[in-house]
Amino acid sequence: MQTKEWNISKVFIVLFTIYALYMALAAAAFAVTPESVFVAAGRGDTDAVRALIAEGTNVDIRDEEGRTPLMIAAGKGQLDMVYELISKRANVNARDKIERSPLMYAAWKGQAQTVKALVAIGSDVEAQSKNGLTSLMYAARFGNTDAAEILIEAGADLNHRSKSGLTALISAAWYGHAETVKLLLAHHADVNAQDEEGRIALFHAADGGYVEIVKAMIAKGADVTAKDKDGRTAIEVAEIRGHTEIVKILKEAAAAKK
Repeated sequence: MQTKEWNISKVFIVLFTIYALYMALAAAAFAVTPESVFVAAGRGDTDAVRALIAEGTNVDIRDEEGRTPLMIAAGKGQLDMVYELISKRANVNARDKIERSPLMYAAWKGQAQTVKALVAIGSDVEAQSKNGLTSLMYAARFGNTDAAEILIEAGADLNHRSKSGLTALISAAWYGHAETVKLLLAHHADVNAQDEEGRIALFHAADGGYVEIVKAMIAKGADVTAKDKDGRTAIEVAEIRGHTEIVKILKEAAAAKK
């Protein structure tokens, strides 16, 4: 009888130990930790973020790349989370390790409504990354036309140059974003601005074979005979690349100038 009772007691102890271990592991899995704020911010879990901040997590805590929760939320387009973090006094103009701001993250990822909200809150539209890129340049580089338009309306400098001489227009043309190019041209971006290699946006469009962009820039007065530092024109580059239609368009435009 005693042996039976002892065996039952041992089973009970084992089961209780397993249950306690399970609960401890579950608690650890769902514990609010400094690291989890970034996951919560990206997911838009405002309850988790509130809990973190209530337990003492700095609203501007940094990850290994120097990003804050606001940067993560902005890049993911988690608008409610952006407002929540701002209400907790998150730094709207914080910078990561390469000097990117929350607004740059939103512009980069094409989160137009988040861009609009951050601009309204007071984000620095002219802030620059280490490479001299602005939020408008991020939007242009990735063809995020709606975000670019909001930034232009907020007074962003269309002709700002990065450290390598890039402008928003050159970036958009380089990567073939026709609608963004048209937006920038409509707002009088300098069509003949040169990068550090002496290349205008038309040069990059011709190089990439972007017919629509080439036509749009010619219509806005792009210099079809402009030469880069190596003495090459957009026509020559198009010929090298085998873009016959662009070669024809450029030669006709050049002839019309004479």
